[in-house]
Amino acid sequence: MKHMLFATLLTLPVIVAACGLPIGPADADPPGSGLRELPATVPGPEVRGEDGIAYQAEVKLSPEPGADVGPVLLRPTVMLRNPGTQPVAVQLDGCTVRLRVFRDVPGSAPPVWDWERRRGIQCMQDPYPVTLAPGQAREIQDAFDAHVVLGDSLPPGHYYFTISFQRSAGAIELPAGDATLDFGVQGLSYRAETQVTGTAPRQLRTEVTVTNTSSQRVRLEYGHCALSIRAYRTPERSGRPAWDERLLGRPCPAYLAGSTLRPGESVSPSQFRSSIPVREILGDSLPEGGYYFSASLALNWQMATMPAGEGELRR
Repeated sequence: MKHMLFATLLTLPVIVAACGLPIGPADADPPGSGLRELPATVPGPEVRGEDGIAYQAEVKLSPEPGADVGPVLLRPTVMLRNPGTQPVAVQLDGCTVRLRVFRDVPGSAPPVWDWERRRGIQCMQDPYPVTLAPGQAREIQDAFDAHVVLGDSLPPGHYYFTISFQRSAGAIELPAGDATLDFGVQGLSYRAETQVTGTAPRQLRTEVTVTNTSSQRVRLEYGHCALSIRAYRTPERSGRPAWDERLLGRPCPAYLAGSTLRPGESVSPSQFRSSIPVREILGDSLPEGGYYFSASLALNWQMATMPAGEGELRR
């Protein structure tokens, strides 16, 4: 069974804002880009500025090409339209499209996520002019992954958006609709198996298999260190583990891999398998004997934890 696989090296040590750039008067997606919009996106109303330009904002959601469910690209977009009979020029500031995210209708509470409050963001774009002929329209947009917004603190669910559109004459706050955001792990099932193999040295081998039980194609994204193992002395696998692989501080190559699963397909790439010397687990302090294992799999920017069998560990 073949799966679509890719690996991308991450070479930038800091995050730099993907600032809004004009992308033309027609469709936002160039031919052959593979991007498509989810039907859940709802644009905001058109707002007429004092400069005579009509502004309309929305947040487009684009899944990976070839997938129905999975990590989603957020594309906050502002359409500028000149409804008049004379050309109109407007000077725009750098990082023009700045997203704000709300749990309820904007104005009822502060945003739960704000582009301008993100840490480590540097805007590297200079101000630039845009001139629209009579009747001409042009889109300006930003782009980043939905998991950047949800992070570790926001739950999947329905969110409302505004865009602070940056102009040299002053920013204009635009309603940008609403949509449902999630991590794209619906319909996945997990099976973890662990066994002790070999004699000198003995190895604890673990493998996790992910199956798409849904009726949609699911996109998976994961890194080199996607799988981590814990060992417990009791079958409840609760409380502090006797041994936790994540506490070892091993170096982890920084790359992102992925695969797309059709309905009913399963995958267990090398990133979902591990082999750990038993001596490394027991060390000098843990006794030989029976242990119960759990596996944690970092997938689509979420952590799935599951029982991974039991076994006798001996030096």
